Amino acid sequence: MDGESTAANPVEASIRERLCAGDLTEAAKLGLSAYGPELLRFAAAMLRSLDAAEDAFAEACEKIWAGLPSFRRDASFRTWAFVVVRRVCFDHLRCPRARRQAPLSAAGPLSGIAAQVRTATQPFLRTDVKDRLRTLRESLSPEEQALLSLRIDRGLPWSEIAVILHDEVADAAERKRREAGLRKKLERLKERLREVAKKEGLLE
Repeated sequence: MDGESTAANPVEASIRERLCAGDLTEAAKLGLSAYGPELLRFAAAMLRSLDAAEDAFAEACEKIWAGLPSFRRDASFRTWAFVVVRRVCFDHLRCPRARRQAPLSAAGPLSGIAAQVRTATQPFLRTDVKDRLRTLRESLSPEEQALLSLRIDRGLPWSEIAVILHDEVADAAERKRREAGLRKKLERLKERLREVAKKEGLLE
């Protein structure tokens, strides 16, 4: 995330101030309080299960807490947190048996905030799962689920999505190519969903 975007975001600016001051606890609390609900919804979109999403979210909170001292700040806290959640979700998809009910005991001061996020977001997620249109998304791959969630549900800019969906560091030119590729992929995905929705009678 570039400096202008960070400066324009009061939450990111506050997080950065606390990180610069060495107050990791307050920085983490601010980040999770601000972005926790959308991170949990992102996990639910990828895993298609509220229980699995809550497990992944709890584990991601632990990893965020453990990784914050080494957070390089070359991206926004929000983008970095989405990357952590995405990686945890893919781990859960690759090895479902490895899932565990995370007590958040290893998340330090984040435990209380994380639990509040889970409790407050549950009603929304349970209602969302019942939405008829959600059934159309169940046919998508995890990568497509992630792209749709980040751009359509969360409204993230393409520059951040390109970082979240690719682990390796890329230069500016490569990132632009990735952004263009993701735009085309989303357009094809939306067209496919429109056709399916029409066949299902959800669109005229």
